[in-house]
Amino acid sequence: MRQNKRVRTAFLFIVVCLLCAYAGLEAQSTVTVFVTVTDAEGRYVTDLRKDDFEVLSDGASQAPMSVEHDARPLKVIVMLDRSASMNGAYPRLYEGVMTFLTRLQPGDQLRIGGFSHKVEFSSRFTATPLELLADLSALDYGNGRKLYDAVMAGCNLLNGVDGRPVLVMATDGDDTDSRGRRDAVVNRLRTGTIETYAVGVTTRYFNGVQAVQVSPGREFKQLPEDTGGAYLEVKDLRDTASVFSKLAEELHSQYVLAFSPSQHDGRVHKLTVRIKRPTLTARANASYVA
Repeated sequence: MRQNKRVRTAFLFIVVCLLCAYAGLEAQSTVTVFVTVTDAEGRYVTDLRKDDFEVLSDGASQAPMSVEHDARPLKVIVMLDRSASMNGAYPRLYEGVMTFLTRLQPGDQLRIGGFSHKVEFSSRFTATPLELLADLSALDYGNGRKLYDAVMAGCNLLNGVDGRPVLVMATDGDDTDSRGRRDAVVNRLRTGTIETYAVGVTTRYFNGVQAVQVSPGREFKQLPEDTGGAYLEVKDLRDTASVFSKLAEELHSQYVLAFSPSQHDGRVHKLTVRIKRPTLTARANASYVA
């Protein structure tokens, strides 16, 4: 009798393990995509339903499993260029980051990073203004611009966070000192799940000879293209707060779309998201790993 009970217990244990393993496989085989939808005037559209979306994987139609607004809290890392040319922009950038924090929703958190000849981060994610202000004030400055190393370090910190990961980079120039290569950074962003935003700042400073105006080049502007994020521009430092406010609005206006791809081969596949309503435009990840 006892032996039969042991056999039944062992059998039930095996069944439970198999069910858990199956559930794990199902979870891993689902692709999650964040989608921003705008109208012809650039306004965010937030009233769409599942039937309004069309998903294409390598040109083949995929049926969305679900379309909804994401309820997970944001975990955002904002990384600021701390090189010499940005000195005059810091007060406005700090104002922009603080404005961004006030536009976040309950549960969202922010962490600060800086990059010049080195890359550094604050010790925590926070939603407390005084803590954030202290973190901003503690950032060091230097020469050079390790932009690509900063992107990789930010991705590493966001990998596996409890929440929805977002990386924001703000600079007035392109990389000068990174040990990592740009193609490795682009591949990391393209095949990852971290939404990336590039904030290009136009600054004016004295280079020792004359006053010059600088802004980022094409390579920086293209960094977020495949991540579902976007390039945002600050041409006038007085507009910094409004740019960060718009970023917060966008993050809270997005749809989360989940579907199960027809192939599960571990490879990178091209992704296209379309809206069936005329005059509406969707921006989402350009690829995914099945």
